[in-house]
Formats: sequence, structure tokens, C-alpha cells
Amino acid sequence: MQKLEKHCCKAPMVSKGVLADELTAMGQELAAPDERRGHERLPLRAVLTVFAGTQEISAYTRDLGERGVYFCMDSSDRALIGRHLEFVIDMPPEITLSSSCRIRCRGYVVRTENTLCDETGIAAEILDYTIQREAANRNSGTSD
Repeated sequence: MQKLEKHCCKAPMVSKGVLADELTAMGQELAAPDERRGHERLPLRAVLTVFAGTQEISAYTRDLGERGVYFCMDSSDRALIGRHLEFVIDMPPEITLSSSCRIRCRGYVVRTENTLCDETGIAAEILDYTIQREAANRNSGTSD
């Protein structure tokens, strides 16, 4: 079994104006030479909310790919999450290069690990997702 290095769940905050191809290049530079993933993941820190029954658990992403995500949450909430999970990732406009959007995902936990910052890191495979554009147009229906 491979020993996992413990770390704090830190990912770079992406500054405004970063282009999508720059993110792709950044992800390629950070990929380990013995990477076993079939799909690339990019370092990204975004707000993530896990739905556990009637509770919503706050978390944040460390990296995100087309079919997987690694996110971090307070260790005290770990027991609330089962093998299968639903979660929402709030994508800022700096990443989407347009308006904010939410990605609603259904997936399952592949791996968990404790970090040095009293957090739990969770790797999850994304089974399916839907993109929900942020309600930027809510005010467009205002009457004159």
C-alpha cells in the first residue's frame, strides 16, 4: 500500500484574469511523473458544499478534474459522509471566464486521509454532474 504524505489542504487561489489554457498548463506542470489518473486535475480552491441527509457541510476543493475532485473539510464532520455523496461546487467567474456557476455532482468517496491541519481530505470520483448557471438574471425580470 502506498504511504500518503500528510499535508494541509491548500490550493492556490486563482487570481482574476487567469486564462483556461494557463490553468491547463499549470495542471500539467504539477502532475507527478507516476500519475495514475486517467484524467487531468487542476489545482483549484473553490467553495464546496456536501449534502449529508438534511445537513449541509462546508468544504473547499484542492483540485478538480472532469471525473474527480479532492476536497477538504473539518475532521469533525467526516463521520457524516458516507461512501456515496452529493455536493455542489461554486465556480467563480475567474474560472468559468463568464458568470459564476454551480456544479451539482453525484459521486462516491475513493479515499480519505487526515491532514496536518485537523482536516479530512477526501478524493471522490464524479459519477455525473449538472451545471447550474448562477441566477445572475434574477434581476432581469424587474418591472420598469
